[in-house]
Amino acid sequence: MDGQVDSSEGNQINRKDLSIYHSDVIQRSGRGPPQNSIPFEQSLSSSKGGGSALPDNARQFMESRFNADFSGVKIHTGSTAETLSSNINAQAFTHG
Repeated sequence: MDGQVDSSEGNQINRKDLSIYHSDVIQRSGRGPPQNSIPFEQSLSSSKGGGSALPDNARQFMESRFNADFSGVKIHTGSTAETLSSNINAQAFTHG
């Protein structure tokens, strides 16, 4: 086997190594509307217009990578934002 490459070596995928590409942090899809969606929708609607602008350094970082305008993005924090996220089993979510 001089000069030949054994194709079985190095070509096997280790499932443990692939785990770095999977994360429990990102929820790609929801489980449908919350159990009692009317109060959720009302709280969500009342939060519109609030929130803080994305910090300039974060905004520039995201805009350059997504080639999109993030000037309208608002970050909501506090108990209402926490409750809304919790109601849909999320750590964070987007709307609008």
